[in-house]
Amino acid sequence: MTVALGDVVRAVIDDSPDDPTNTLKQNLLLVRDWVVRCYRRALSAWPWSFLEVENTVTTSATIFRYNLPVGFRWAISLVNVTNDSPMFPRSLGWIEQADPQRLVTGPPEYYTIWNNTQWQFWPIPDSTQYTIRYLASVFPSPLPSADQDQILIEPYEFIVDGALAYAYRYLGTTQNRQDLLAGAKEYRDSFKQGLEEAIDADRPNVTLPDNVEDATGDEGGVWYNQDFYRSHWFPVEGG
Repeated sequence: MTVALGDVVRAVIDDSPDDPTNTLKQNLLLVRDWVVRCYRRALSAWPWSFLEVENTVTTSATIFRYNLPVGFRWAISLVNVTNDSPMFPRSLGWIEQADPQRLVTGPPEYYTIWNNTQWQFWPIPDSTQYTIRYLASVFPSPLPSADQDQILIEPYEFIVDGALAYAYRYLGTTQNRQDLLAGAKEYRDSFKQGLEEAIDADRPNVTLPDNVEDATGDEGGVWYNQDFYRSHWFPVEGG
């Protein structure tokens, strides 16, 4: 069950500290920005199962690059459905070394990510139209901006805590109140703990990429989005 962005914003307002000047109620766009900022950070911290997309590409003769899905993060698996065979990730350097003149054609067996915008297949597809089915992790685009837009992570309460950390720090700074600044740290810690718990709950549902153990080896290459790969395997710190 998802929750609307507007409902999360109202939850932050309701749980905010006493604010005699109604600063936050008069700056709903600021509160919304805090919520979206925490949501973006949570989305970037883990390849959530609900962000996995499956689709197909149909090849054309001699065309070896095809657009990635919008918001692409990394490839999970590719299958040449026409030949009923899995495809394997390789680096662009590996492909260029295997076929420097781009002369080899046939059923695609390998893939890489070109310029973080397109699949690149090898061998170069011949005159047969091949159906390539892919499973990939994507980043939602656009992020929520209107009250009715949905927050997809469940449970969402830790995102409220993250936004409250911003609220306490903002009010503590503007009102010169050390108690509010201390409260900001507590909510920040609560956000981190809630994020870890949400990740643990989603972990059994996530499909890891093919050959993930080879991602930094000679045959690993750039079949994943490198920035996301680092953020996934190395926990993001922050305040």
